[in-house]
Amino acid sequence: MWFDAEDKLISVEVENKEASDLQDMFNTMCEEKALYQLQLPDFDLITTQNACTYKDRGLNETLTFYTDNSGKGLVSFSYDVSPSSFTI
Repeated sequence: MWFDAEDKLISVEVENKEASDLQDMFNTMCEEKALYQLQLPDFDLITTQNACTYKDRGLNETLTFYTDNSGKGLVSFSYDVSPSSFTI
């Protein structure tokens, strides 16, 4: 996470492995009936998805979170799924 000089959240970056590693990882996780989670601890936020979702369609979604003027409180979010698979 990156913050500006006034301590407002500017950006969050999620690092992923190469697409082939992701495919193998989600195949294994799906067989184990595991969940895939993304956590933003500064906002006490966790998103959870069944790993089989990504096995079938790839890692092709974007979560965008919008904060208040202070940059500290969440006001809303958007969820978009792109047509391509395993975008990194």
